[in-house]
Amino acid sequence: MLYCHDDGIYLFHHRKKQYGSAVWYFSEFVRRAAFEKAEDMADIEAYNEALDGDGGTRYPMEEVVRMAVEAE
Repeated sequence: MLYCHDDGIYLFHHRKKQYGSAVWYFSEFVRRAAFEKAEDMADIEAYNEALDGDGGTRYPMEEVVRMAVEAE
């Protein structure tokens, strides 16, 4: 819910009662949304790069655990 006030625009987000409520400046809401979108885009790009470099080699979980223990 948005509230306009003399000192700015606020986004009021009502959570479940046990968590209370949060009031954010609208600009803070937009900033957080932009950062989350940028992070999502970077994650998708990294995932796609990993898929492109995938040689198709698969390891059973037991071997992955063994390799991790040996690496320590």
